[in-house]
Amino acid sequence: MLLRKQAKVEQVNIEEFEQLKPQEYLPQAVMQIAMQAGTILLSSGAETYRVENTVGIILSLAKSSDYDVTAMGTSITAFMVSQDGEHTNTQIRRVRHRSLNLQHIATVNQISRDLVAGKIQLTEAAECMNELKKPVYSKWEKNLAIVVMVCSFALLLSGRFEDFFAAAPVAFGIIFVNALVQYIRVEGFFAHLLSAFVGACMAFASQHYLFPMASLDIIIAGALMPLLPGTSFTNAIRDVIQGDYISAAARAMEAVFVALALSIGVGFALGLFAAFL
Repeated sequence: MLLRKQAKVEQVNIEEFEQLKPQEYLPQAVMQIAMQAGTILLSSGAETYRVENTVGIILSLAKSSDYDVTAMGTSITAFMVSQDGEHTNTQIRRVRHRSLNLQHIATVNQISRDLVAGKIQLTEAAECMNELKKPVYSKWEKNLAIVVMVCSFALLLSGRFEDFFAAAPVAFGIIFVNALVQYIRVEGFFAHLLSAFVGACMAFASQHYLFPMASLDIIIAGALMPLLPGTSFTNAIRDVIQGDYISAAARAMEAVFVALALSIGVGFALGLFAAFL
């Protein structure tokens, strides 16, 4: 979603493996690569079963007698048992920031398949994951995409050219809120509520003072379309199909609260303008 800041991708330090004993090198390296891959997937909006499957594929490369992985909406837990059964390696990763990045999901999936097929080594996989830390688009490109998206949705919702141009100030309001919530480090319910409130206020001001012939309903609807929790709801359904009911319930609840925050923000803004104008 627009209001979620880009999830941080931590770098994998392969040089640490050089300090390990030879018999510990492969399991430790595989575990670190697997957990990093799972963290990237979960923070990029991947489904729970996809995270568990990918991490499990990478863990299968280690010389261990047993391994397993469990992924929830905000955490990953994996363990690995040595061949002699005397040592156990367990790691837990907490994912605090989540966004939607299909490129990261596709890249990590390809890395895991290439590792299993023997096309790349662990060091190459680590380098590929470290490359994901570099931003693909600049801030002005992202902001331009927000403006184009909001204005285009106004046209797609049977709007006219007046609605298209009237939606531009709303997009700038969303950009401002996006930068604000990242600066004050606020996410979730409050961030979406603030975005909906500012977006509705900007829509009302744009229609009332700049484009009186534009439709207020279409402008607000076009501004809210990029903020709707469609991905969370879709992932919840896919988790239900896979039998991950706890994760599905968490994602569905997230979608409900996002929709509730958007409705409260818009309702409060419309009520405020109706009372004073």
